[in-house]
Amino acid sequence: PVEVSDYEFVKSLYHMEDVKQNFGGVPRPLTRSKFEEKVEKFENSSPEAYFIIERGSKPVGQIKLQDIDDFHRTANLTSLALKPDIRGDGVGKIAIEMVLRYGLDELNLHKIRADIIEGNEQGRSVLEKCGFEKEGILKEEIFRNGDYLDVIRFRKFQGEIE
Repeated sequence: PVEVSDYEFVKSLYHMEDVKQNFGGVPRPLTRSKFEEKVEKFENSSPEAYFIIERGSKPVGQIKLQDIDDFHRTANLTSLALKPDIRGDGVGKIAIEMVLRYGLDELNLHKIRADIIEGNEQGRSVLEKCGFEKEGILKEEIFRNGDYLDVIRFRKFQGEIE
């Protein structure tokens, strides 16, 4: 799980141009106080799970399970971001599979969604390698660099995990 001491690492991820372009939210500066508030929220009351991905004992990325809904048993897989030097090594796939097991097995979720901004082929590829299926397209969902972009929605159901 994320800790306050992860601030500098997470901030470095958010400064990578390709990470900013592939995240759906409005890029905002990540201050230490805002990060500390987020971590406290995750630890105490948030319907979210925020993880730092480590290789060995060094942080190499992050991933979140957001909007965890205990009644409908759904959640959103979001914010997978990896350092450039480890991309393509299978670390993202392993991280997604671990979060899927946590959500579908430990939290007993029925469905996990993941949205990919149009053009994020690396993100799409890793989701498909993890067995996610395309569920639909959200037309002109994201405003980025003066254009509206489509978002591709993927999903994975409980029982579909190996």
